[in-house]
Amino acid sequence: TYCFKKLSGKDMEAVEEDDVVEGWVRKPKGQRQILFERGLLDPAITYVTKLKTKDDNIDGKVEYSSVLTNCLDFLNEKTCLMYLGERLRAEVDRSTKCHPELAGEGIEYSWGRAKGIYRRAQLSKKKGKDNFRNLVADCLSTDEGEAKGGLTPEMVRKFSRRARHYILAK
Repeated sequence: TYCFKKLSGKDMEAVEEDDVVEGWVRKPKGQRQILFERGLLDPAITYVTKLKTKDDNIDGKVEYSSVLTNCLDFLNEKTCLMYLGERLRAEVDRSTKCHPELAGEGIEYSWGRAKGIYRRAQLSKKKGKDNFRNLVADCLSTDEGEAKGGLTPEMVRKFSRRARHYILAK
């Protein structure tokens, strides 16, 4: 593919895309770049993206994120999930990644029930795209019965109650 580079006047020159060097305009910045622009990097300190626990030379190393946590604008910045929730008029309080059990809504129990029903389904219901999609829809459905999810509002409330109970017990 080609793009065109304007020369002086009306002359245009065809240039292959491999020759075009993209700049950094409107590109996301990394933590190191932000710290450098703010003058927060000390040349005497070794900065790393993440500290490794098995590293013997851990002394004197600092994570970029630990320096950024002291910046007020980063402390008050909304996460993408919080921004989306705000646009949908829903409240999103901090929730850690990959730990839905801490939200107290019992979603992991609902997924577990659906997975259990899926695993017990016959192999013939899992073969083929349409069969697979129908089986997944059945596993997540609120209908009760043979090979149905049974994720009724009462069941979901029960799962939420169990999750909150475990949170309080910790």
